[in-house]
Amino acid sequence: MSDFTPLLKAAVSGKPLPSEAMAEAMAALLDGAVSDVEAAAFLGALAARGETIEEISVAAEVMRSKALRVAAPAPRGDTRGTGGGRPGALKLSTAAAVMTGGGGGAVA
Repeated sequence: MSDFTPLLKAAVSGKPLPSEAMAEAMAALLDGAVSDVEAAAFLGALAARGETIEEISVAAEVMRSKALRVAAPAPRGDTRGTGGGRPGALKLSTAAAVMTGGGGGAVA
């Protein structure tokens, strides 16, 4: 992306972004085409006014389109935690990943 400024100005305006603008901005963010400062300003502006359902949906579509698909042999497991546990608490998703992987299965 040559110039992220128009998208940043649109986000700072306080008005919802059109789908095309949100898709362009998300693609630029995920491609690393913007500076950390621009990314923080853009995302901060969206968070400050509150993201719309349409913006979130478009962002998810762009993320899915850029996701890396991983082929894993069977048996396989998918573990994930919320990250919301208190410090020192047993991390069950981590334990499940270790146990599943140790049993010969693939873990994502």
